[in-house]
Amino acid sequence: MDVLNDEARPLGLEVNWQKTKIQSTINPATTPSSVYISGNPVDIVESFVYLGSEIHSLGSSELEVLRRIGQAKSCLNLLNRGIWRSSISLLTKVQQYRTYIQPVLLYGSETWVLTRALLDKVDAFDNICLRRILRIPYVDHVANATVRLRAGSPPQLSQLIQRSRLRLFGHVARMDASLDIFRALKTLIRGLPIKWKRPPGRPRHTGYVPWEQISSLIILVSTRLGNTPRIENTGSTSWKPLRSSSGHALDDDDEWKPQICPFIIDLG
Repeated sequence: MDVLNDEARPLGLEVNWQKTKIQSTINPATTPSSVYISGNPVDIVESFVYLGSEIHSLGSSELEVLRRIGQAKSCLNLLNRGIWRSSISLLTKVQQYRTYIQPVLLYGSETWVLTRALLDKVDAFDNICLRRILRIPYVDHVANATVRLRAGSPPQLSQLIQRSRLRLFGHVARMDASLDIFRALKTLIRGLPIKWKRPPGRPRHTGYVPWEQISSLIILVSTRLGNTPRIENTGSTSWKPLRSSSGHALDDDDEWKPQICPFIIDLG
């Protein structure tokens, strides 16, 4: 920062120290609240807003998602009397909601680090907005699918987020291979270097794979081998064995099981 200040001064530029922040990635309890650079105090913060998005030191997007939901809710309230309670057609109201409210919520969503819980909050806010536009209170016990059908079946916000993330992925994948962002994407897809070691400590997230993905993979493998497996759910804790087209249960000695791993490798 001192070098930046010294280089900017001959050009007639000055660093705005009140807007300058330092973000620390270590334990905030062991870091001071501020430091002095060129005689000016600079705050050390856990999160700050950069280009309209809030960046947290832990890499989580929860604060940004909640902040965006709050901003979109404020915009929705501003149009309550002039738009949502007016006599204009329902189709026009939904189109104005998608034009004026959704972009406020989805700004920068292609870079969000999302969990299932955050996606559910985003979709829940979308359903709340549509119910408000259609004037359907929750006491009427109308299903969300029916609400969206009455609104013209607009796409869910989680689907719009997925589209924007795929567009960003394609944009990064077409970048020059010498750029850092392309190398980071390549490392994410192909894995870490061989000499890399995981830092000590328990991982923050488990490697849980939903049963739906596992069952879909088993069906694909069995179909390639000429079998048609059947999966039956008998409760929350037990599953009936898989059965092929011949009717016998598939066990550890069956032909398809050793070929699951090669099939996964082919997909990669």
